[in-house]
Amino acid sequence: MGGVFRGMTAFGMMFSFIIDGNGGSYISQLIFQFVCYFVGIVFLYIVTIKWVTDSNYFVESTVIVPEHVKKEAVIEGRVTHEDVVEEHRKESVSGGKMDVEGAIQ
Repeated sequence: MGGVFRGMTAFGMMFSFIIDGNGGSYISQLIFQFVCYFVGIVFLYIVTIKWVTDSNYFVESTVIVPEHVKKEAVIEGRVTHEDVVEEHRKESVSGGKMDVEGAIQ
């Protein structure tokens, strides 16, 4: 993300130089920059509201959910019984009690 930020900053500076090179006023440059900032902030809020979550528990197959998070999710109704059973299976596999196919060692 740092590279995207630096690239977009350079892109904005390029347009500022183009406006200045074509004889645009400083007010025109400021207006352009503030419009770009506003559009960027709007997209930032859209991305934040739509895609950012508290955690990726129960979504990533390689992550084992802590017990307290699992209990909270069950109480709040965010997970199904099958999700809880799958979490117990992952815990057993990671603890060495069974292999990946589910056979007891």
